[in-house]
Amino acid sequence: MARGLSVAAVAGVIAAAPGQANAGCRSENVNASLTAAQTMITSVVLDCRAAGDDWRLEACKGLADRLRERLPGASILLSDAGTGADGAGLRISVEWLRFQPQFVIARLKRRGDGGVRAGPAMEFAVMDRDIGMQDARRFGRILADSLTLEK
Repeated sequence: MARGLSVAAVAGVIAAAPGQANAGCRSENVNASLTAAQTMITSVVLDCRAAGDDWRLEACKGLADRLRERLPGASILLSDAGTGADGAGLRISVEWLRFQPQFVIARLKRRGDGGVRAGPAMEFAVMDRDIGMQDARRFGRILADSLTLEK
């Protein structure tokens, strides 16, 4: 490998529930159900649990940015206090599972009428350097893409 080049590897464990498509698969049925779910979600409270950590906060900003793209028109509120959402809203918290110099693992927990549902654990790893601030928003976007939007 040439010196000065940086390789970032992203790995995720994504297990589809029965009747759901795997991430990255495209079909008319999957897109139709996401469109229906998107119209029902008007607000999202995102509990970052950053605890003053700048990297985690930056990752949450990337997560919020991607959610705004996936849910156009929805209000996205970043919080570390776990404030509530209205009845049409969605409450999501980030569970930071491991944070090491060369990898981070986290997952999203969604709170709703059916209780708490945890998403898949997502890992972001680099091979030839430590994870830096430049990686945070990218990881947040990866987390957002792991979120199932159905109510």
